[in-house]
Parts: sequence; C-alpha cells; structure tokens
Amino acid sequence: MCKIFGITEHVRLQFRAEAFNSMNRVRFASTNIGVTARAHFGRVTAQANDPRQLQGGLKLIW
Repeated sequence: MCKIFGITEHVRLQFRAEAFNSMNRVRFASTNIGVTARAHFGRVTAQANDPRQLQGGLKLIW
C-alpha cells in the first residue's frame, strides 16, 4: 500500500506499508530423525517460516 501526500508544490511525502505472511500461515519444519535426540525423535519442534510481520515507512520527496 502506498499513499502520497502533497505538502507544497515541489515537496511530497510518501507513506508505504508492507505485510509479510499476512495470513499468518504456519509451515512446520521437518521431523527430528536424529537417533541421539531420543526425547524429540519423530516430533516437529520448530517452525520453518517467520510469523506475521508488518512494516511502514515514510519518504520525503523534494
């Protein structure tokens, strides 16, 4: 999303908002198959992607 505001005739302010993984979908990591990790063998104990992230920014254009 991007919105540009006119401050004066030659100066503008741009507002930008971005979203990553906006639906907050989970992608699980692979199962633990190491024989040394007996307590966690066969379990999924991690997430492969990042949770929802939002960021915004301002840019002054002259």
